[in-house]
Amino acid sequence: DTAERKYVDHGPLPANFEEKPLSEYAGPHGEAYRVAIDPFIRSPWLVRIVRQGDSYSLISKQLSGEGAYFLGNVMNEVSRPLTAEEWSQFKTKLTAARFWSKKTTRVPLVLDSTTYWIEGYSNGKTLSINRYCLGILPEDAKLAEAADFFLSKSAPPYVFRSGNSLTKHGAIR
Repeated sequence: DTAERKYVDHGPLPANFEEKPLSEYAGPHGEAYRVAIDPFIRSPWLVRIVRQGDSYSLISKQLSGEGAYFLGNVMNEVSRPLTAEEWSQFKTKLTAARFWSKKTTRVPLVLDSTTYWIEGYSNGKTLSINRYCLGILPEDAKLAEAADFFLSKSAPPYVFRSGNSLTKHGAIR
């Protein structure tokens, strides 16, 4: 597995996840969000949720690499329906984080750190944010809660916070 780090044309997300722009998943009247995490020396993980009318879906992807220096390729992809209640809970957390009032950020790659990509598409607007060690800065605490909730709903759940350490559950190695 020798996949190198490449980036997509439509945002800061590594191309290794094989993702399209969020607008293509959402359609003209839907919404789509994704959170990806590249934990240092652990398998990168992505969760995307989409609303089209009254239909909600969740897709999880895991890469084969060990993160940071080597991302690998998609080795696990799982999808499941998302309930209206889960969607509502996520939207509440996103609102509390003031997601849509944040500015698009792209920070340079730091190989010895955990990287987070948080993206959204709604009403023709796209926002992409990436951070290192999300939640350390007070202004990012609510954004970290939204990301935690997002990833905890993946299939299988990916729980990446336990104090300052990273933990994995389910079928993730």
